[in-house]
Amino acid sequence: MTVTKDDLFDWRQESDYADFVEFDREEIEPLIPKVKKLNKRLEELIYGI
Repeated sequence: MTVTKDDLFDWRQESDYADFVEFDREEIEPLIPKVKKLNKRLEELIYGI
């Protein structure tokens, strides 16, 4: 599954205006490695690791 900017925008809008947001495992699971990589890079930039 490819996540587009439109998907991210829609998810953000939904989470801002809905009381509860539910995501399917199939939507989220492919994003986990990318988010971990992003978090690691942010830590490197912030802490100079």
